[in-house]
Amino acid sequence: MKSTGPHINPDLGGFDRPRALFSKMPIGVDQLCDYAVFFDDFVTSVINVTDTYLGTVVDTSQEPLLGTDLENGQLKLPSAATTDNNGSSIQMVQTSFLVKSGKKLWFEARVKVSDADQGEMFIGLAENFATNPEAVIVDGIARVGFELVDGLATINTVIDDDTTPTRTVLSSSMADDTFVKLGFRTDGGHIRFYVNRALVSTQAIPSAIAAITLGPAFMHISGNATGTHSAHMDYWLAVQER
Repeated sequence: MKSTGPHINPDLGGFDRPRALFSKMPIGVDQLCDYAVFFDDFVTSVINVTDTYLGTVVDTSQEPLLGTDLENGQLKLPSAATTDNNGSSIQMVQTSFLVKSGKKLWFEARVKVSDADQGEMFIGLAENFATNPEAVIVDGIARVGFELVDGLATINTVIDDDTTPTRTVLSSSMADDTFVKLGFRTDGGHIRFYVNRALVSTQAIPSAIAAITLGPAFMHISGNATGTHSAHMDYWLAVQER
């Protein structure tokens, strides 16, 4: 028989059983009680840089902005024209996600850069940083995610335990103006990294990062003074077991 929905939790009536509280509730709604969920598809007309996000700039006013009439909604990190080491970043005001052993967490973002081997990028979870976009990639900023290093299109994973970063060079690369899905999840005592949802690296969770709350962060700066550089993000998602 073809289901017409909605799909609901089983009716456990007056029995004292696990999750009986959610009897007849639509399936999925109850999961919000078990998981903290953040998702932004960038389909609104304004970025809330007061309550939700912090925007940081370098040299000139290259604020993160919403791409006008771009497919699926996109956030753009611009740089000044014909200017090297210039760009912008965006990060959540609240840092509420923990990367720690025994706690399940998932992150994914769909991003692209205009020039894959001429610029620097970070996407992932990080503690709050200030002053300029590059501040998120300095030693001692706790973070987990992916980076591009200027001069190379090869994707790196990075884990900074609040003291020093550990980078792993992947066999995957980014291409100019081409979206890629970058994600990771915690599994027991490990972080598993994915490129286009294929597992590419598994690394141990450093104990020093376990007590540091992190939030979604995205940074990009130009790698040369040729033309205008930019990075786009289609969406990002962070989910954590409560």
